[in-house]
Amino acid sequence: MAAASFSDMPQEILDEIVDHGARNAGLLRACALVCHSLRERAQSHLFVQIKILTTERIFQLINLIHDNPTISKHLEMVHVSSRQFIPVHGINTALASLLLVVKKLSPHSSLCLMVFSHASDTEHQPRPMNHISRELLLYSMSIVTGLQLHNLTDFPAAALFNFRCLDYVGWNKTTIRPSIGTIMGPHHMSTLPPFFFRNITRLEIFNIDDFPAILVMNCHALATLSLVNMSFSGPGATPASSLPRVEDLNVSAYTFAMIETLVDRVVDLSRLLKLRDAMKLEFEYEDEQEEDEEIVQCHRHLLSKSKYSLKTLQVLCLLRNYSSIVSTIPCPLSDIPNLEMLHVEFDCLDDSDERNSSLYLHDLLNTIDTETTRIKSLTIQFNLVLKPISTDERGQVHLSFLVLPLLLSHGPWADIGRSFLALANKSCTQFRMTISYSNPDESDNYEYDGGSLTDATDTVSDMIDEWAQEFLIPDGLVRHGQTLVIAIQQV
Repeated sequence: MAAASFSDMPQEILDEIVDHGARNAGLLRACALVCHSLRERAQSHLFVQIKILTTERIFQLINLIHDNPTISKHLEMVHVSSRQFIPVHGINTALASLLLVVKKLSPHSSLCLMVFSHASDTEHQPRPMNHISRELLLYSMSIVTGLQLHNLTDFPAAALFNFRCLDYVGWNKTTIRPSIGTIMGPHHMSTLPPFFFRNITRLEIFNIDDFPAILVMNCHALATLSLVNMSFSGPGATPASSLPRVEDLNVSAYTFAMIETLVDRVVDLSRLLKLRDAMKLEFEYEDEQEEDEEIVQCHRHLLSKSKYSLKTLQVLCLLRNYSSIVSTIPCPLSDIPNLEMLHVEFDCLDDSDERNSSLYLHDLLNTIDTETTRIKSLTIQFNLVLKPISTDERGQVHLSFLVLPLLLSHGPWADIGRSFLALANKSCTQFRMTISYSNPDESDNYEYDGGSLTDATDTVSDMIDEWAQEFLIPDGLVRHGQTLVIAIQQV
């Protein structure tokens, strides 16, 4: 009887074998070489995301695709250099040639280009480049449906506006030339190609001041918008039609001027389904009560326009100087009638925060109308900073997990448990509470009492489970089809 080989096995099983090593490039390369039955599946992982940061590497990939055309259909994310983008035509002939080859071989494929700043000011050109007509250039660029710009200076505007089929744009600390302010001015708006805006459904803007609001206003198909550490310049001209109706908003830029511009003049939030708060607090407090008041004002303005449609709310709760009298709760949860998923996060940076967090949670849950609520999933996350307890003779700082967190030893937890039960009796089936620990800083000069980090984490996890059974979980909370998970993690 002849020995069995790979070719005798069902292709589905072979694909599973290759998929098991999808994160191991060396293993994937070996699979691609060992037999034909494994090659295509291995190549689908090897070429799904590639880096071609030089012209020479681009031509190498073109030659490889000519030898093995099936590679073209596996390409999804391509990292390129800003040097491949030039004024007037937008992209140079090398990159255009690659896009053209992929477009011809896999006409229904779509690519996302991630553009990074080039590593040096000079680059060896392996050979002269032939001319590509403007028609072919635009045809080749039509395969690009996603564009991410990372930390670029003077990215050519011609490149940006020659993309005709973008549905996703990520804009991170990038300027273009001529400036967006010049291009997007009210006197130039009519000369911009409408096809640049018409397909964009997802837009991410990071680390940019004075981003022209009118660019967002003219993305009429926009559904998902992320705004992190940025601000708008004035909206300027009013768009020809209605504002984009955003359904998913992720925001961390909390100045009232910015939020007011966003909510009142840039997008329509009347159909917003998801609102995610991406703000993070610093590890040291200053007396910034006015800043907190402005953030609360921002939260309330966002919710005032979206509360009737909102189904998912993720918010970072402000704990500085919190009290039931001076509340920083954005709005009563009973005012958000269609809310189904609630995620609240607490950054506890000191003892005062830990004491205030359970009080805030108690007061927030009390704003729920348990007769009408539709909340199905409640997630609560506490981010704690481990406290040093001693320093040994080697200078190693000891941190301890082996003490019940202050936030659990104080506060109205029995009342919180009863709120959980009221939600469970109505509609909520998923409860999750996560306690996340982090070191005081990024130094590696720390050791953990209680043995290894894994042992210490297991010990505190058991301790908190015992606490929950005694103080938090009322009888009848966890029934058939309902779960409560208390997780411990170390960041």
